[in-house]
Amino acid sequence: MWHDVDGMGWWMVAGTAWMLFFAVLAVWVVSRLAAGPAERQTKPVHFAEERYARGEISSEELAEIRRNLGV
Repeated sequence: MWHDVDGMGWWMVAGTAWMLFFAVLAVWVVSRLAAGPAERQTKPVHFAEERYARGEISSEELAEIRRNLGV
């Protein structure tokens, strides 16, 4: 009459899976929002500054790159 033999079965597994999915999704969303714009994307001038730091380009070339990029 009350279907006592059915039990919870796969509903418990499916419910737990959904809860885990939403928990992971929430952590991912919060971590993406907490990351600043600089962490989300690397600006082109950053690559030029790294090249300058390694001595691959001169200060004049770095200044020209910054001028061309509008920085």
